[in-house]
Amino acid sequence: ALMASWVDTGWQYLLAFGLVVGIGTGLSSYIPTQTLIAQWFDRLRALAFSIVIAAGGLGGFVASPMLGNLLKSNGGDWRALWWLVAGSVLLIAALAALMVRNRPAVSSAADTAVAAATDLRGWTAAQLLRLPLLWIIILGELAVGMPIMSFFAHGVPHLRGLGHDAAQAAIAVAMLAAAGVGGKIVIGILGDRFSPRLLWAVSLLMVCAGMALLIRADSLGSIYLFSILLGLGYGAGLICKSAMIGQYFGAGPFGLVMGTMAPISMSLTALSPYLIGLSYDALGNYVYGFGFLSLLALLAALAQLAVRAPQAPDERR
Repeated sequence: ALMASWVDTGWQYLLAFGLVVGIGTGLSSYIPTQTLIAQWFDRLRALAFSIVIAAGGLGGFVASPMLGNLLKSNGGDWRALWWLVAGSVLLIAALAALMVRNRPAVSSAADTAVAAATDLRGWTAAQLLRLPLLWIIILGELAVGMPIMSFFAHGVPHLRGLGHDAAQAAIAVAMLAAAGVGGKIVIGILGDRFSPRLLWAVSLLMVCAGMALLIRADSLGSIYLFSILLGLGYGAGLICKSAMIGQYFGAGPFGLVMGTMAPISMSLTALSPYLIGLSYDALGNYVYGFGFLSLLALLAALAQLAVRAPQAPDERR
């Protein structure tokens, strides 16, 4: 509503969109939605994660061109579109308040037994930060997010520098996005049948291979290959992270785990394009920057082999 009615200058835009919308998005998006999934689903949890996370990507895919076409058709009146967005969000907020419940009212005996065995209550953020498991999950999240953020910031200039034209670079972006959706679907199908840490290790190896191929992607075939590997690894990794938290921590501390991780992983992920840019400015190429991200994914994949279930706070001495 501020974007529609108040914003006229750059600082107002930063305040309304960057701060107000940014805080609202952080409070209302992936942490509460995935916490709800963890509390509602004991079985088919990975599938539920994949549906909700894929829906978020689909929303962005649909909304961007739709709003662009509406902007053209209404003579460029962008304030009217912000009123449309504000009204849509208000409607969704009302539906959530009226219809969403934190937990199912009735659970089966099997559901209750599973929850009792895995639901480790009593955690604090300080205790979580002392767990090697949490840092292994953070490492995996960084090894998935940093390559993607760096690719979207630097991938097209890198491909153009290798001699590809703009259309070929655009193919890489489109294929990566499509493969990301495919990775989410695949893990949604497999995530409840196989260990999420092993599936995450495989997806991280895909990210590792994709970033390594990106360094010397000097043919159209290599563009297809690195885009598919990187996209599949990224999409699958998003689901595996949530599935691992649900499996190893249970529903009780799920939101706290996500909230504890987010400031660390999101800050470093957001910083990664800047660091890759510094590397390029210093060395004149992306070999070392992309190579580091490839090695990071390999290290994170190997770290999954060290994952152990945490003990509840009162069981640790």
